[in-house]
Amino acid sequence: MTRLRRLALFASIAWIAVFASRAWGRGDPRIGLDVAFGISGSTELRTVLMASPLLTLSAPTSAEGGFALKWGFTVASGDPVDPFFAATYVAMGNPLLSWAIRIDEGLVFTPGFTLPLARASRLEADRPAAGFAHEGARGLHGGADPWLWLPDEFAIVLPVTWVRWFDPLLIEAHVKFAFLAPTSKADADSDFVFEGQVRVAVRAAEAFWVAVTGTGVYTPTDTIDNFQASLAPELRY
Repeated sequence: MTRLRRLALFASIAWIAVFASRAWGRGDPRIGLDVAFGISGSTELRTVLMASPLLTLSAPTSAEGGFALKWGFTVASGDPVDPFFAATYVAMGNPLLSWAIRIDEGLVFTPGFTLPLARASRLEADRPAAGFAHEGARGLHGGADPWLWLPDEFAIVLPVTWVRWFDPLLIEAHVKFAFLAPTSKADADSDFVFEGQVRVAVRAAEAFWVAVTGTGVYTPTDTIDNFQASLAPELRY
C-alpha cells in the first residue's frame, strides 16, 4: 500500500470515529449489508465464482443531517487453464464517505467523496482473476455506483434522493453526478458519470422487503459503450 493510500485509510478511520461517536450517542445508527453472488468464466479462468459484500453505515448527527459510509470488496475464484494464472483475487473497493443534508420532506442531498484504495493489479498472473473481481463487482451490484469499484480512481459524488412512503409501498428516486480523476499514470483521463435509479419496494412482512431497482449509468466522456442499464430484483431483511 502506497503512502497516499495509507494516509487515506487512516483519515477515513479517524473521520468515521469522530462522526460515528456522535451518531452512536443518539442511539440510532443503521447498518446494512448487501451480499451479491455471481458465476462466470473466460478462456483463461474457467467457472469463476464471485462474492461481493457491500457494507453501508449511516447515522444522523442532527435533525437535518448525518454521515454515511459505503465500503465493499469482491472475491473472485476460478479454475485457471494455465498454472501460471492466479486462481483467486481479492479486490478492495473504494470507501465512499458522505454527508446527508435534508432539503425538504423526503428530499436529501448527500455530497461525498471516495478514498482511492482499490488498486489494479500490475501482475500478469493476477490479470484474469483481478478483472473479474473489479469489473464483476459493478455487475453484481446492478451496475450502480461504479466509483465504489473502479481501481486507481478518486471520485467526488453528488447525489440527490427523493423517498416517499405509501404503506406498504416505498418509492425511491436517485439522481447522481460524479467526477472521477485517475490516481495512477495507467489511466490519464478523467470522467464524468451521470446515474439515475428508481427503486420500488414492498414490505412483505414485519422485517422482509421485496423490491426491484432500475439503474441507468451514462458516462459522456467515454467513447465506447458509455451507457449501461440494469433491472435488479431484491430480497431484503
